[in-house]
Amino acid sequence: MLFSEANLNEVESIMTKIAKDIGGSSDLIMKVDTDEFLAFYDNSTNTLTTSISDYLSGFSKNKMHPLHLVGNSRLGYIQDAMPLEEVCKKNTHSTPDNFPLNEVTRSAAGFKAVHDSKTMVTGESHINIGGHVNSNVPKNHWTKFGIVHYHQRCV
Repeated sequence: MLFSEANLNEVESIMTKIAKDIGGSSDLIMKVDTDEFLAFYDNSTNTLTTSISDYLSGFSKNKMHPLHLVGNSRLGYIQDAMPLEEVCKKNTHSTPDNFPLNEVTRSAAGFKAVHDSKTMVTGESHINIGGHVNSNVPKNHWTKFGIVHYHQRCV
């Protein structure tokens, strides 16, 4: 966890600098928010699962792994939470596990980017404030990563 006095106009350059600094010791960099949870899309069940290790299995040794082949890419799937009045009436600060999830859908073309760390080190990529897709991410490069997004909560 990093803390900063930066304002929103300064956050992008700070996130990009952090990504550049750690890029040499990582393979992928993705910025997620505190209401987003990383998951993996399972084709056989059409669901998101936390079994990310299955997707990454053999990644370091397999140069043909899909994540090596695409470079910068896009998050493939999203599953949003559904706010419920009865949950919010009981507790305005209710935890995410009390909100049911909608169906898994293909993520929007400009949602989250998955950056190849090398592009951070060389300065070819940057991370914007939302970690969203930018011009450095080809339009047809998608991953099986998904986000369970608890954006809609009690007011």
